[in-house]
Amino acid sequence: MGTPHRTPRRLRLPRLQPHLLATSQQARLIIVLRALRTAHGWSQARLADEINTHHGTTLTREYVARWERGKVAQRGFYLAALPGALDVPLLSLQGRCRGG
Repeated sequence: MGTPHRTPRRLRLPRLQPHLLATSQQARLIIVLRALRTAHGWSQARLADEINTHHGTTLTREYVARWERGKVAQRGFYLAALPGALDVPLLSLQGRCRGG
């Protein structure tokens, strides 16, 4: 007999708030952000701490969680801070969010 067929585990994607996802680029950024954070083995609190350490800010774990759920959009200063904290070039992050 052959090997039993195993169903692959489903990738759990974050719940996204439609009113904040005006573009597919915003949706991709949420998915990329979570993927990069977990690839580093970091919690949401650790990502907040990394940004705070590099930029002297007071970002909280709760705010990172809201990013990942699509409740708030990553904009301005914090959007610019993500590549440095995650050790990813800005152009690479932008490319991943555009589907590149």
